[in-house]
Amino acid sequence: MLKPYLKAIQTKLVAKTPTAVVDIWNSQTAGSGDAIISPSVFIDFGNIKWSALSNDVKQGYATIKVHCVCADYTNALDELPNILNRFTFTSSVLEALENHVAKNEEGLVLFKSLELNNTEMSTNADALKDDVISFNTILYYYNVWREKDWQQIMLQGVETEYDPNAGEIQEEENSVT
Repeated sequence: MLKPYLKAIQTKLVAKTPTAVVDIWNSQTAGSGDAIISPSVFIDFGNIKWSALSNDVKQGYATIKVHCVCADYTNALDELPNILNRFTFTSSVLEALENHVAKNEEGLVLFKSLELNNTEMSTNADALKDDVISFNTILYYYNVWREKDWQQIMLQGVETEYDPNAGEIQEEENSVT
């Protein structure tokens, strides 16, 4: 369900920032020990409150948290250029996404303008720095997406039967009436 929104954010970030990875947030920096390509952006959609706008459209009020993850930099004066690179990266993510409006291929609005809500710069001594930018927005979900997905599943559904005499699998396409 969140795929179109993530794709819209990913497309904008890849085009406008030096982001190496855009993915869903899963507390990647909280002691996971996994190697993370830097700089990365992880999206946390959090709790979305949906309501019917019409029979075919729902709207959801959301605060989207964007985690800007960079390699650790010490506070030593000789590391100042690297610290500034971290701030430059976070700023580039903010500039790319602030007031961003996204539409899908059919021209349907995915979300209204991403409005800056909050920023939080990480001061932990973790191996990675996680700077969080929060945006408020309204997401739109179209019931036709669900119907389209259902139809595609039905059209692509295949039953298989094994014929031991033939020694191979034979496929029959389902028909939708």
